[in-house]
Amino acid sequence: MTIYTTITTTSFIIAAASSRCSAFVPSPLKHDIITRPSPLSHDQPAFLMRLAYMDKDEVVKASDAISKTLTAHTSIEQFLTQRSVQTLMFLLKECHDPHTGRWIEDFTEAKNLLSYHGTGAFSCERFPGWDSLLTEMMAQPPDVVVLDIENNLSGLSKNNPFREKETVRRKIEIDIEPPSLAGRILSVRESLSREWTQDLDLVISANNKIISSYNEKVANSRITEEDRDSRVTEEDRDDAGEGMSSGDVNLAGANRHSEKYHAFERVEIYLLNNHPNMNDPESTPLRASNFDLLLLLSTQESIHRALKNFMAAGDEKAASFQWLLEYYSQNVDKYFDGNQRFGQADEFLDNLLRTPPSLINKDGIVDLIDPLAMAEDIIRLRGEVAIEWRDIMSLVPESHMDVRKDIFARQMAKWGQHVDQAKVAEIDVVKETSDFQ
Repeated sequence: MTIYTTITTTSFIIAAASSRCSAFVPSPLKHDIITRPSPLSHDQPAFLMRLAYMDKDEVVKASDAISKTLTAHTSIEQFLTQRSVQTLMFLLKECHDPHTGRWIEDFTEAKNLLSYHGTGAFSCERFPGWDSLLTEMMAQPPDVVVLDIENNLSGLSKNNPFREKETVRRKIEIDIEPPSLAGRILSVRESLSREWTQDLDLVISANNKIISSYNEKVANSRITEEDRDSRVTEEDRDDAGEGMSSGDVNLAGANRHSEKYHAFERVEIYLLNNHPNMNDPESTPLRASNFDLLLLLSTQESIHRALKNFMAAGDEKAASFQWLLEYYSQNVDKYFDGNQRFGQADEFLDNLLRTPPSLINKDGIVDLIDPLAMAEDIIRLRGEVAIEWRDIMSLVPESHMDVRKDIFARQMAKWGQHVDQAKVAEIDVVKETSDFQ
């Protein structure tokens, strides 16, 4: 398929000169950048969660396909492929080649992918595995992007001799080799995996400080309340008590449930601005953005694991399971799905920590809903998730071997050299055996 693009000389020059942009700051407007599936699509996390955690007595059961799609939605390997594609597109734009990036965007059927700051950019139905996108890309035939450029000289005076060249047009052809693009994505993927091995240590460190920071803030707020109460006169109490209870006065003074109050210190903000990893000139250009999204995706995966644990516990955690499932389903679009702002993982945990406990009476059975305990479970699980993902990242280069062999075979076939995959595999086995000996 040939793609034709008509641009003027002036606009081409301006686009090239202004191609440098912020490396990791997403669009300030929060809108649906990625083309969203229908409300009943299996790519909708809220819908998936409700199906995957149906009660056993329900007629409708979650299918294996739904469970696999839900797992793929929070897969670190899937996400690594997504960010590798986005990083390559950014580098292409930096090299004044946004047209190849546009070809990748059309292939993935994701709009405005370069400015998308979020997880789940690609369809899990179309690309169920981390290498599905690469395999399908390699199978695409060679393509050519044709740029139809016209000289924009309309600003010249009518007597200018260059005016007569106004209708001159020229075409620039850009070759697209899908197997080569897949190989470049793999190279970026390996670079990101090395960075994420380090950055997941930062996730673990930041995660371990949340509960202690929360407890310290709660203790300090109580000291502040007691100190303020000791200095409030009876007259002030009477004035403040009009239309407000003493408990409300204390709560308002401590400001613990206002929008500006944070339940714990935001370590992520400090790391993004001050940690050497985020300011290393040798890092990939989207590293800070990747770190924020690692926190977001690990939080979402931890919520899924908490729900599975609650469901497995049976009647003991039935009320907590239903409450957390409902809370998560209502907030998944706000904090996790689609294009997001920085710090949404902390925002979700912050709001959960500040949610007061409640009692639920169902059929005469009273259950305590403790959001603080749920948040502690999610935070503990997030630490476990980060450790698992760190180990997975260390194995990424090895997982690329089969895909690289496929790329090599396709590239050699293009030049008329057939490569026997069985012989390549046999050579690898012999080499591994000799290295072991």
